[in-house]
Amino acid sequence: MTTTAIGIDAPPEVVFATVADPETYPRWLVGAKHIRGVEPHWPAPGSSFHHAVGFGPFTIRDRTTVLVNEAPKVLVLLARVGALGAARVRFTVTEQADGGAHLAIEEEPATGAVRALWNPLTRPLVAAGLWGRNAVSLQALRALAEDRARA
Repeated sequence: MTTTAIGIDAPPEVVFATVADPETYPRWLVGAKHIRGVEPHWPAPGSSFHHAVGFGPFTIRDRTTVLVNEAPKVLVLLARVGALGAARVRFTVTEQADGGAHLAIEEEPATGAVRALWNPLTRPLVAAGLWGRNAVSLQALRALAEDRARA
């Protein structure tokens, strides 16, 4: 499992609401191209949003499903990426002493080809890539959540 975290100058409820809003993902998540649809009962466990992810001309259409929703602290998702498999992603939001939030993302390949790469030989490289992508994503998420808190 790879963990990436950041402090955000916004109330924890705003940070959680930003993470739980699929429409925001293309604005902060590296690789997210667009949201194709959101099921009406989102973010209830078992509900999904449908997305397109990729880089450049490569696009994969699939869905992300809620496994656990303990608002406003924990959201666990299963993010599917077509034939590549799926990743289990846990967002944990905690309040900081200054009233801001600490957001941690824990991500681990769960199924398919991405899971096969999570072996002792390639795990360090895959973990470094996940950490780097998530670090960049969290910078953008912080800016978005802080803007939402000011609005």
